[in-house]
Amino acid sequence: MLYTVNVKSSIIFYMFLFFLLMYSSYLIYDHNHQNMEHIKDFGLAKRTLSEEVSFDSVLLGGSNVAYSLSAEQLTLESNNFWFNFGLSSEGFKDENYWSYIEETIDKDKRSKIKFAVYSSISPFKSGHILYRKSSIQNIWGEIPLSFFPSLSLAHRLKSFFDNKKTLIYPMPLLRGDFNFKNKECNQNYIVRFEREMKEIVLQEWVESQSKDISRIFPNAKIIFVMPSEFYGSKYDRELADSMSNVLKNIVLSNSRLEIIYFSQNPFPSQKITCDSMLHGNSEGRQWRTKELSQFLSTIPK
Repeated sequence: MLYTVNVKSSIIFYMFLFFLLMYSSYLIYDHNHQNMEHIKDFGLAKRTLSEEVSFDSVLLGGSNVAYSLSAEQLTLESNNFWFNFGLSSEGFKDENYWSYIEETIDKDKRSKIKFAVYSSISPFKSGHILYRKSSIQNIWGEIPLSFFPSLSLAHRLKSFFDNKKTLIYPMPLLRGDFNFKNKECNQNYIVRFEREMKEIVLQEWVESQSKDISRIFPNAKIIFVMPSEFYGSKYDRELADSMSNVLKNIVLSNSRLEIIYFSQNPFPSQKITCDSMLHGNSEGRQWRTKELSQFLSTIPK
């Protein structure tokens, strides 16, 4: 009887060790295969390109900047030389993004920047500002090794059998702009409309971002830009204007810094968007950049 009990205990123990080994192996595999290589390659390519061209003005923010604004177009339409530093998900955390900018542009070059245009979608998503604060992702969206995988085994198996393609970003153009020649745009995205309406959250966010931008670019004119979007019938003009007015008052009331505020118009048609309501395609980028260019031309030099 005692022998049988010992045998069962041994079997349970070795089964536990086996499953522990398998689970640990999967955690390591998951950590090393988070499918964020396209984001990393995109960001590192921009870093390399920024060392090869001259610029005195910068476009800052997330993928709304990467897709929907053109440094090349702004350079042609102004007396300034621009570079597009838009990154996917704006580096997933504010500290990540500003560290990337500081590490990419040397201090002397940053001191000579004339215009710093910052366009973020953070106020466009309820709770997104606080979510970014608590994010544990690095600049490329990868999470640290932990007891829980980033993707379940079931999800990976489903993607494998569905033959789902890994997302690939085309490498950026000379001034950091998105290369639409190697990107297929479709408008099959889910449309949502929301805004961050907690004034204290917006206040703290503006103060934090303003402080970082002015520290990194001490001699630049800073322009806070609310990006273009497409919401169709779900667009709530009253709510959008309400949030924009709150944000504008916060930005303009900053007595320590002279920051300029500009809210861009919504995309006039879904046909000029790409794969998100906040991502313009090549036509949408030209449209949005033209509007921004016209606004910048009104700012006293």
